[in-house]
Amino acid sequence: MRNSVSIRRGTLTAAAALMFLIAAAAAENKPGGLDENQVKAVPGASAPGESAKTNCLQEIVAGDGKYHISIDTCDTHDLSSWATDTLAPIVREWYPKIIDLLPGEGFEAPSKVSVVFSSSMQGVADTSGTRIRCAGKWFRKNLNGEAAGSVVHELVHVVQQYGRGRRANPGGKRAPGWLVEGIADYIRWFLYEPQSHGADEVWLKGRKNMQLREDAGYRVTANFLNWVTLKYDKNLVRELNAAIRQGNYDEKLWKQFTGHDQSELGAEWKADVEQKLSLNPDRAALGLPCAVAVSG
Repeated sequence: MRNSVSIRRGTLTAAAALMFLIAAAAAENKPGGLDENQVKAVPGASAPGESAKTNCLQEIVAGDGKYHISIDTCDTHDLSSWATDTLAPIVREWYPKIIDLLPGEGFEAPSKVSVVFSSSMQGVADTSGTRIRCAGKWFRKNLNGEAAGSVVHELVHVVQQYGRGRRANPGGKRAPGWLVEGIADYIRWFLYEPQSHGADEVWLKGRKNMQLREDAGYRVTANFLNWVTLKYDKNLVRELNAAIRQGNYDEKLWKQFTGHDQSELGAEWKADVEQKLSLNPDRAALGLPCAVAVSG
């Protein structure tokens, strides 16, 4: 259970923690597993001098009981309700979806994942292995905007597990960071929340001085990947992911999958985007809603 729960000193008593672990272990051993719609909230006992704190630690069971994702808001109790009402259903639905989107021969995605919110962390979020850390300060300001999507992005990193390929294939090549982050943002912006227009032409139009490079990373690379997927190879991201996970990434893969070099694809994509933005100066001409909340 090490990766499925995270108990902070001073938040749960030893007895409460023990009861939770026993209950979780019993549920895991129950024939048929837990109901995938079940979310287990663990009441927290208050530390001396503190008011009672509840529902700061919960476990989400997904994929017919195969995957267990814990969400720990014991360091940011004001985020507990949002984590339960908004984030938990998204995590339960999208972790198995991401696994299906990024398969690989013989690959088994992590069955236990933890999402921990920190009151002292700077930045937005990061992932190490199967542990996602989220900066409480940033999330408080973005609960109605990019908060949930940023966790989806980090869940992609949990599923990618590209370090496994390098360990299994010491001579293998490391994929460039721009592509790793681009894949995560492609799944986030074009599959999870395309309606937010966070990486399409609507978003690019608001960045007039942005240099369009396919290897820029994050949203820009996500836009490039989406363009290549739609025009040349609908399975591009799946194929790139499989090669990277085995430590077999090579620039020649672009030509193998699409018939064009990366540089050729990048130049064609850039020209196409620039033409759309210059010939279609408004959102209506792009075929998009006239009232759009553009994500920063």
